[in-house]
Amino acid sequence: MRKYLIGLGVLLILAFAGCSNAKPSSALKEEQYEKVKGMVKTYLGDEYEAINFRVTEEKFMDEAKTKYQMHYAFDLNKPFLFIQNNIPAVMEFSKAEDKWFCTSNLPSLPNM
Repeated sequence: MRKYLIGLGVLLILAFAGCSNAKPSSALKEEQYEKVKGMVKTYLGDEYEAINFRVTEEKFMDEAKTKYQMHYAFDLNKPFLFIQNNIPAVMEFSKAEDKWFCTSNLPSLPNM
């Protein structure tokens, strides 16, 4: 019985380890959200903040699962030229040597 439990434990560890690189990590996405927050402050002014980030669509762009695209939206804490809610944006990631990196992060704001 103990051998079965150990075997099951090893299988679970392998399964979770195999899934860890399946998509870009939450930490990598958060890092990109922070860059958007910085862009908003740089281009719109310190009184503006990007808030309420939410993913609207995620998908792999190739069969090898080395390119990944994530559509998301965010809000501003106050209106800018009649824009405040559901500002669309797209992040694109590529995978090289089992590591994900962001290749593009483009919010759709005027003058950005």
